[in-house]
Amino acid sequence: MDLLNFLRRKYAVYCPICRSELNVYAYRSDDSLIFKCIVCNKYYIKSSTSNILIPTDYGEVLNEQLKNIEDQQYYEGIRSSEALGPKWLKLLNRLSKKKFQ
Repeated sequence: MDLLNFLRRKYAVYCPICRSELNVYAYRSDDSLIFKCIVCNKYYIKSSTSNILIPTDYGEVLNEQLKNIEDQQYYEGIRSSEALGPKWLKLLNRLSKKKFQ
């Protein structure tokens, strides 16, 4: 089980302020990602060619555009370790949850 937790953390992206795991909030057309920190309520952009997180207000603009959609107000994104991890890791996660239930 410790190996599985290690692999999950390997693919996670963390907030530079509070060190909590970021959620992938949206994908952009230029292959960059918008991350959201649930704790700080801040948004970051990370391009596909760089590992640097750039603070942005793009997520707030996106929220403003989507506020009329009924379920959008509850959307928080997908954990970065889950969204960015390889398919075989997702399969292992699913199998480990079934095994321990």
